[in-house]
Amino acid sequence: MRKLVITSAIALALSVTSANADVDTLNALKAAGIILTTEQAASIENATCSATDCQALTDEIAALVVANSDNEAAVQTILSTASQVHPAQSLAFGDAAVAAAPALAATILAATTQAAPTAAGGDIGGFTGPTGTNQNQNASIPSAPASGGAAGSSSPN
Repeated sequence: MRKLVITSAIALALSVTSANADVDTLNALKAAGIILTTEQAASIENATCSATDCQALTDEIAALVVANSDNEAAVQTILSTASQVHPAQSLAFGDAAVAAAPALAATILAATTQAAPTAAGGDIGGFTGPTGTNQNQNASIPSAPASGGAAGSSSPN
């Protein structure tokens, strides 16, 4: 019986913790000056976001981007704020927002990568644009000398 009570208490604590993360997102958006309708606020507050599934909140953030698509500053604030609250979801927020508002792809990319530059293990190259292609695919990557040495390098490493 005691194990059942402890297990129930732990389950309740975990469910309250995941719900609070969404309240944190709502509060952060309000604190950042984003004006929300009653419906938008309720949708964000009621969206679920856990370590394994944050699709509901991702969809709500994308809908908020669309609702504010005429105001790039608001779009940047929405995405950077959501990404600061949920840094591991930054790329998902960006992908969903680009899918919902492809004309704002550059603004969305800038906001999500600036807010959480080390999301997903430090790889911001995974962000996909409106065509579904990697936006960093043409990035120039310097290579080491073929000899394996670092001749002329001033780095102590």
